Amino acid sequence: MKTRSLLAAACTTAVAVGSQAAVIDGISGPVLIRSSTLTTTLDASGSDMLVVILGGEHGFNNTSGQVSDVTYGGVSLTRIVDRNPITSGSDISYADIWIMENPGANHTDGVISASVSNRGGIMAYAISDVTGVVQSGFGTTGQVSQSLNVTAGNLVIAGLVTGGDGNTGNITNVTADAPLNLDGKEDDPSNWNGLAGASDIVDTTGSTAYGFSGAQGNASVLVWAEFENVPEPSSLALLGLGGLLIARRRRG
Repeated sequence: MKTRSLLAAACTTAVAVGSQAAVIDGISGPVLIRSSTLTTTLDASGSDMLVVILGGEHGFNNTSGQVSDVTYGGVSLTRIVDRNPITSGSDISYADIWIMENPGANHTDGVISASVSNRGGIMAYAISDVTGVVQSGFGTTGQVSQSLNVTAGNLVIAGLVTGGDGNTGNITNVTADAPLNLDGKEDDPSNWNGLAGASDIVDTTGSTAYGFSGAQGNASVLVWAEFENVPEPSSLALLGLGGLLIARRRRG
């Protein structure tokens, strides 16, 4: 019991020291294409993680708008958010987030490719100083803002997808709400769908609203993910010191 208490104290001290903020190494997109394959190029070879946002219009009032696969260097990514369209006149956009850890191991020409059955958009981020995903999710149709309990130093990436429900996918007037910074947006020329991406390196731990303004409420879908930052070297050193103290106690 005493050993566990000592370890807990060491971990608590280490977390209190803080963590270094996540870093965005590069951004590609958004790119909208009326094709069964969406592609963009991003060199993520020196990054800890590749993050891909996808979204677009339904497969003509059915569920066939779903993305089936995303690859980087020919290797499949992992889907962490899966918001598929449903058969409904007002709920017919799809929106996904996919990730690959250690993308440098699969880097060839930096091509990111997504297989879709209908028009859509793709946007990608290369990020460093992150260890994994803390939380991710999506909103209901028309939901363009979400309050998240976030941690300082982490990275939040949010995507706004519009599509379907008639010719209402336009995102020309869309802006990111603070503390998000708009990283890019693009419309399908026909206004059937659009994609915007934004990010925030969290300053303060606590509840924060992340979202967009100016979107068509009846055709919008919000997706988001928070990525955990890496402990500062001093924090890692304290964790190591805690381990040494435990070892000494055991020997004693």
